[in-house]
Amino acid sequence: MFGLGVVVLAAVVPDVVAGTSGGALTAPGAGYAFLDTRTEAGRTVPVRWNPCEPIQYEVNMGGAPLDAVDEVQRATSRVTGATGIDFTFDGTTRRALVQTAHDHFYSDGVTGTYDPVLIAWIPHRAMVRFTNEQDVLAFAHPELGESTRSDQWVSGWVVVDSGGRFEDSGRYSLELVLMHELGHIVGLAHVKAPDELMFSGQDAGDARPYQMDDWGPGDLRGLEQVGADQGCMDHVDVAP
Repeated sequence: MFGLGVVVLAAVVPDVVAGTSGGALTAPGAGYAFLDTRTEAGRTVPVRWNPCEPIQYEVNMGGAPLDAVDEVQRATSRVTGATGIDFTFDGTTRRALVQTAHDHFYSDGVTGTYDPVLIAWIPHRAMVRFTNEQDVLAFAHPELGESTRSDQWVSGWVVVDSGGRFEDSGRYSLELVLMHELGHIVGLAHVKAPDELMFSGQDAGDARPYQMDDWGPGDLRGLEQVGADQGCMDHVDVAP
C-alpha cells in the first residue's frame, strides 16, 4: 500500500523517447515543455499530431475498471477542449502493451497504416517491471511516424496500473491521471512547476504538487502550441 501524497504520478519511459528528432524543449518560467521538437521555416517548434484529423484510440478492458471507457472519454474531452484536437474511440481491443512494446505500431506495414493509440491496464507487478519504480500510477509513449511522417506523432500507448489507488477527485483521480498521460501523447513533457498537471516530482527536488482539478496555466499554453491553431500536417492512415 502506498500513499498518494508521495506517488510518482506518471512517467514517460525514458528509452522510448530517446533518439527523436530534436530533443526536449523547455520554455523557462512558462510552465510547459515538449517531448520533442523539429525545425520549421527556421523556427524550433514542437512535434505534434495532425490536428485536422482525430486521434484514434482503443481501450483494452483487461484489468480496467468497469467505467474505464467513460473515464477515458472524459479525459480525452478535456484534452480536446485545450487543443482543439478531436479523439475518436475505435472500440475495445485485445491488443496488449506487449504487442507494441517493441515498436510494433503498424496495423499494416505494407500500406503504412498505423494502429490507434492503445489505452490499457496492466497488473502492478508488470508496472514495476516496466518502470523500475514502485509507485508509478501510469505512463505513456507517443510514437513518431516513419519516412515522410517522421516529424509528427502517429500512434502510441497509455498504460495504467490496475492495482493503483486512485482518489475520487483531484490530481490523483483516474480522470486527471489520464489527462496527464494524454498530455504526453499530444507532446507535452514533465515540468517542475507544482501548479501544473504535467508536474513530475522526479526532477523537482522537494517541491510538492498542488492539488488540482484541471489543467494549469502553463499546461494550457503548451497544449495550445501543439493544437489545432497551429495548422494541418500530413494525413496518416490509422486502422484497428
